[in-house]
Amino acid sequence: MGGHIMSRTLTAAAVCLSFGPAMAGAQSSGAVARPTVDGSIYGHIVQVGWVVKDLDPVVDYWQKLGLKDIQRDGVRDFPNVNYRGKIINLKMKMAFGDIGGVQIEWIQPVGPKSVYDEFLAKHGDGVHHLAYQMPSPAVMDQQIQYFKQRGVKVIQSGTWKGQKGEGRFAYLDTAPEGGGITLELIYHPDWPLGGEQPHRAGFQRRGAGVREARARVVESEQRREPQRRHRQRVAEPDEVLERIRVPANGRGAVGAGSNVLKHRAWAREG
Repeated sequence: MGGHIMSRTLTAAAVCLSFGPAMAGAQSSGAVARPTVDGSIYGHIVQVGWVVKDLDPVVDYWQKLGLKDIQRDGVRDFPNVNYRGKIINLKMKMAFGDIGGVQIEWIQPVGPKSVYDEFLAKHGDGVHHLAYQMPSPAVMDQQIQYFKQRGVKVIQSGTWKGQKGEGRFAYLDTAPEGGGITLELIYHPDWPLGGEQPHRAGFQRRGAGVREARARVVESEQRREPQRRHRQRVAEPDEVLERIRVPANGRGAVGAGSNVLKHRAWAREG
């Protein structure tokens, strides 16, 4: 069930971002260079954020459905968050899971008022945002500027300390005209680049869960590889047999038969 929900969510995200290349290409060739949307950034959602009024029953339900390895972080503090131009010290209860290489983030706002409270007041529990990884602070600034020039402002943003530097997040006000979905831009200095989905624990342990999941996939593929090779080796002798041409005068017939026997033996040994 969780996989079907995620599939529909990711499909919606792809539709949301289909505007990117079109808007980038709409610039006049004679105009002064302006920020453009970087399509390569938006090829992979790193996180789907759920906002809920009561986190524990929701997470319990997902565990009942079969979602494993959910990490509950409890209440976390995020000082100096900019909420609609006002600096607040944000507190929220958080938990994290993973479905198909995409992180699930559950947020229960504790206080003070933030975009999460706004969402709950309008929609109740549900999907609040889709997050995308920025490769650098400079690119993140460029993308924020791109959306700002098109009337999309940042409604909440903040920073945190990573192991390799300062991380940043920003929520774009895309929900009013974007189907109710907020886009989040994230730069994390500890994340690997290249679209690998980070797994975080309160912005501190992103990367671990998905790397482990992908390692399991690679290991599974490696186990299957000998079976694939066996099937290929069994199939190839038939293709070889079709290519054998025995001369009309009978010369070479023994050699051809010998090759046939060799290929059949090879297939049995595989």
